[in-house]
Amino acid sequence: NYIPEKPRVSELARMQAKKGERIPTFQGVNLILSDEFTKELFDLLNGERTRDEIVTELVARLKHEKEEDVSNETFTEYIAKRLDEALTRMAWVGLLF
Repeated sequence: NYIPEKPRVSELARMQAKKGERIPTFQGVNLILSDEFTKELFDLLNGERTRDEIVTELVARLKHEKEEDVSNETFTEYIAKRLDEALTRMAWVGLLF
């Protein structure tokens, strides 16, 4: 599935994510955002940031979740991996454009 250089979800999906509502997809599946990572990600998917810029912003927003014994580099790699997985799932269900 195609992941754009600057991924974007609809404004409606971003509003629903912010309110903690279910987000319908083109695959007929409703997404329920149950973790802070995904809620923050939806907020950032406005088509203005590249993947690397999204990773940087997520690391900054979620740094309070990083354990003290984990290096910044390892935490950044973890966030990047989660981002790639999330974008792949979102592309599959037709949320990205």
